[in-house]
Amino acid sequence: MTSTLSEPFQIVFTKIAQKHFGALTNKTKRKVAKILLILELDPFSQRLNIKKMKSLKDTYRIRLGDIRIVYIMNSENKILTIADLDFRGNIY
Repeated sequence: MTSTLSEPFQIVFTKIAQKHFGALTNKTKRKVAKILLILELDPFSQRLNIKKMKSLKDTYRIRLGDIRIVYIMNSENKILTIADLDFRGNIY
């Protein structure tokens, strides 16, 4: 029996993204976690404010209020690497 749903992406954090995630408030961590659950199933979800980073290959950003989540998509291996997440003024 085959599943009609495609396999979800695996989400991996870089050390810096992990550090910045740990520094967030619990309320913000819950919001980010909800975004990551959506992202895991559909990296191009219309429900998220996703933009391709012009200068970087396979790199995208999600805007969540003042927080930016930058991720790199490896569609061949179905891995999303959260490269960084931080407040808008600190991430670019």
